[in-house]
Amino acid sequence: MKKFKKINLNINLKEVLNFMPDIDFNINLNINFFIVLVLFIVFLLMMALNSYTPLIIDDMVRLFTKDMIRIEGISDIIANEKYKYASVNPYQVGNFIAGILLILSDSIADFVNSIGFCVLIYMISSYGFISKKKSSSVQLLNAGLVLLVFLLMWVSIPKFGNTFLMIPSIAKYVWVPILCLLVITNARKIVIASQADGQMVGICRMLFMIIFSFLAGWSQENLAIGIIFIFLYYIFRSFEGERKNMLVLILSMLSMLTGFVVMMSSPSRRGAGGQSHVMGDLYAGASKLSAFNNDFLNLVLLFMIAAIILLVVSRLINVEKNWESEIYLLSGIISFLFVSLLPIGDKNPVFMPAIFFIISGLISFTEIGENNHIFSSVCLGFILLIYVVLFIPSLPGALTANKDYLSRYSAREIIIIDNRTNGHFENIEIPSIGAKNTYMAAYGSPDGSNDPKYWVNQYISKYYGVGSVLVR
Repeated sequence: MKKFKKINLNINLKEVLNFMPDIDFNINLNINFFIVLVLFIVFLLMMALNSYTPLIIDDMVRLFTKDMIRIEGISDIIANEKYKYASVNPYQVGNFIAGILLILSDSIADFVNSIGFCVLIYMISSYGFISKKKSSSVQLLNAGLVLLVFLLMWVSIPKFGNTFLMIPSIAKYVWVPILCLLVITNARKIVIASQADGQMVGICRMLFMIIFSFLAGWSQENLAIGIIFIFLYYIFRSFEGERKNMLVLILSMLSMLTGFVVMMSSPSRRGAGGQSHVMGDLYAGASKLSAFNNDFLNLVLLFMIAAIILLVVSRLINVEKNWESEIYLLSGIISFLFVSLLPIGDKNPVFMPAIFFIISGLISFTEIGENNHIFSSVCLGFILLIYVVLFIPSLPGALTANKDYLSRYSAREIIIIDNRTNGHFENIEIPSIGAKNTYMAAYGSPDGSNDPKYWVNQYISKYYGVGSVLVR
């Protein structure tokens, strides 16, 4: 009888399936407690502001369908977004997130949104972290960058309350940018890892990139265009070096472009003649830009000049460095040029161009800091001092204004509820509670009128379940 040699099959399923080989299961805790402290303080501040912020008219509008039926669950959100995609706007990613936040309890929503703001601050500031050195001074410098990014948001962003405290705006300017930054930071890490040790991307990470890239492409016109431009740069860098993960980046780019096409081909963007009015928007871009508040234009100009100065200094220090900071700078400029595609009523039309300029400056700052730690620390300290001086006087007013608004809002709410309880449903008279501080969510939002048929009055009536209200 012929004997066969025993075959020893020792299969490593992780290697065969290439299932997340980029994850190291050895836990290595390297926590920068300075950063944790800064983010904790920012979190407490945002929790206070969010807890003082009730539902305003912009939130109430999102709580109802076109037939004035209240949205109660995810199925209602999806059905409403189908209608909006066809008739209102193509921003279903941000709209869906806003819908989820609105059906959460107030305390949970406040907590989640405060965490989201801190995550956004950290993700932006991480572009400037110095990682080659692990000394306490470097950790303090990195924490200083986190604080600086927060102060830039607080002091420089026009209409802070409209941008970071109103639920629809939180979805649009916090959670959607987080989603987009997750895509490009992962693309960045994939390129760096491929060039460093040729590490392959696992299946789960590849699926994450493809799905989230589609959502990033469907985010917002000028944001998606900026993200696509940055992503092309990372594909080019991958093509120049190791090409092991090129397929992942290409599939993600195709997914992103698909999402962008879905957004731009929305029937809500089409005119009566059936043709997309993108070109009309582009031609009208100059007039729309001129209509922007000067604060918005000054913001873009300030951040762009700062990014250019840091870029020039970093290039002089290291002529052979990569072109990443230039790419983010150009992405900011391109994103700004395409704000003409945004709706006229956009709360903060230049937010994303400003973020791209900040990231460009932070990347340049990293190069400067790694070559001259003392110089970068002195510069950062000086800038922080200026912004802290601007921040301190505005903080008490912001907290007091929001707390006072909540008190007046609650008093008005009691009037409506008491009338409803007593069987009085029509022409309920309520006081005006206009917001005058830029750190309030309701700043600039309409407060109602003496006409019970005014759209604001109608949403207030529907929200409280009464027939009509009159704002004195």
